[in-house]
Amino acid sequence: AREKIGLNIYVSPATVEAGGNISVSGEILGALTGNNTYFIVSLRIGGTVASQQEIPGTQKFNITLPVPNAEKLPSLMRGKGKYFAEARVVVTYFSGNTVLAYNDTEIKIVAYKPTVIFECPTSTRYNESIVVPVKARIKYPLNVTVYFDGEKVLSETLYPTTSKLNLGWNSSFTLGYHTLTFEVAGRGRYVSTKYSCSLAIIAEQPSFDIVVDYVSLYPFSGVKVVGEIVFPKPVEHVVEIILNGEKKDVIVGSGERQSLNVTVAPTPPLIIGFGTVEIRVYNPMLGVEFKSEHPVIVVNTLGLMGALLMLLLALMLPPRRDIIELPVFFVEKLRGVLLRRVLGGKEYSVEHLVIVRKAFRPSKLAPIYYGVLEKISRIVGGIRPSETLREYLWRVERKLKGKTLALFKKITVLFEKDLYSRQGVSEEEVLEAMKIREELEGEA
Repeated sequence: AREKIGLNIYVSPATVEAGGNISVSGEILGALTGNNTYFIVSLRIGGTVASQQEIPGTQKFNITLPVPNAEKLPSLMRGKGKYFAEARVVVTYFSGNTVLAYNDTEIKIVAYKPTVIFECPTSTRYNESIVVPVKARIKYPLNVTVYFDGEKVLSETLYPTTSKLNLGWNSSFTLGYHTLTFEVAGRGRYVSTKYSCSLAIIAEQPSFDIVVDYVSLYPFSGVKVVGEIVFPKPVEHVVEIILNGEKKDVIVGSGERQSLNVTVAPTPPLIIGFGTVEIRVYNPMLGVEFKSEHPVIVVNTLGLMGALLMLLLALMLPPRRDIIELPVFFVEKLRGVLLRRVLGGKEYSVEHLVIVRKAFRPSKLAPIYYGVLEKISRIVGGIRPSETLREYLWRVERKLKGKTLALFKKITVLFEKDLYSRQGVSEEEVLEAMKIREELEGEA
């Protein structure tokens, strides 16, 4: 009678990484040695033979069996921080086609998602290389493919030391929001992974350093536009000066800076007109447009003189119901539009005359504002005779920062209201201005 055949097997390790190896050893107990005996050792995952090896007639064996890469595993389950697959190592002992002994044992195969962090920039300038910082916490190189809105733009190898991906610049890239997709190919213990992020391609806005005379006395003076437009880099550009929707001047230039010194003729209003000077900058290469707007007041001095004559005539005549009264708003606006006076051949702003206490209308805040100016002038210098409050504030903003600048802006707005609004300032606003002055004295 044939002895009972036993088969012992040993597998190490019980948990193995995808792409690694397992050691399998076995021994036949009590078997009669034959001429046609052999072992078949196989690794089975989900009913599929992943790897297999045949060992000819012997009673003992010790082999190394490869484990498939994570990408080739037929089924993966997700666990905490990793993936895993259940597998069985099966050893069968044959004599010819007859199975003499059989044994199997269970092992676990683990795989990992590669830890790769793509730190996409939120935006990048048009026509500049797109660079994406990378942190690759991986044990060995992996291939990555980058897509821009679905279009392949880069194939690269990621190393543990890789710190950035340079996508360069492509003529197909356009302004606006786009999607970058990074596909990291699986290898060994790592499964394939996909990352996506949004990217804005922007045209950086030029800086406008523009001063516009916001009061024009027609027909004696036009609207003067003086200043400079500074571009981030040299570029071809078209500058348009538009007054109240009407194109007045066009400047075609190139380079990093464009100087402006233009006087445009306004369309005369009946008496007073309120409008806007718009400086438009067009970049033909990008097809984008930037603009800067400035308010302007046009006073028709001829119409104004006629209105004053009407007023005098109305005062000289006896009261009658059919005499058309001059609009109240016109009388009130006179205080706000005649911002400059010509005295002795010199130009003085009305605001300057108020500050030096030669006011043409009572001002509640002039003494308070005068005290504030004494503090501010130590830093930026005093207000010039021909300088309006807005022009002086623009100069102050270049030198002052923080709380002092905020307080000065606030009291300047109150002072303008005191000078030019119909109702002036309330007692509460006077108290507020006094409080601001005290705070500024504490800051000084």
